Amino acid sequence: MNYPASLMLYSIAFILFVGCEQEKEPKQPLPIHNTTTLVPQKPTQAEEKEAIQKENTFTFHHAHKKWTIELKEHQLICHNATQEVTLITLFDNHCPLCQAEVAMLTRLQKAFKTKLQVIGVNLSLEKRDSSSNLPILEGEEAKRFASVIKKALSLEESLSLPLSILYHKKEEVTYYEGAVPSEILTHTLQNIIKQ
Repeated sequence: MNYPASLMLYSIAFILFVGCEQEKEPKQPLPIHNTTTLVPQKPTQAEEKEAIQKENTFTFHHAHKKWTIELKEHQLICHNATQEVTLITLFDNHCPLCQAEVAMLTRLQKAFKTKLQVIGVNLSLEKRDSSSNLPILEGEEAKRFASVIKKALSLEESLSLPLSILYHKKEEVTYYEGAVPSEILTHTLQNIIKQ
């Protein structure tokens, strides 16, 4: 056989066998793993400080006024308030002692109006009627406030209501768990204001 004819015969045989062969797909797909891991960025000190400040800042509304309160450990910074004494009371609408306490604190607010600012935190699910003369925090913000207060005062998880916290010139003076007779609160306020 001559060389060109045999080359042609081999080429045709090669094309027939290789060209007609089907590619076999693997029975199982090849495993592909994403080995990239995302590392969350740590917040800067300024961002952490801002987050804590936001967590501890609350806004109370009443009669077209707005009070912004910031809690820092045992300090209360009450922006927009001109009174030197602030009394915050945590209560529940369904608690008879709480209702009596809020009524008594409303009277104290009137008696010491230039020296005392009373602020309410309603922990009930229902909103309180707007006839109260006190700025009141309600809903989820009230629950968040109660959580921050518990931490700040190192209180048990379940609060004894009403809970009243007295601040003088931004510093915590004392707090009362349960109802407080108006005479004791009046006496305490008079002593604080004399200082």
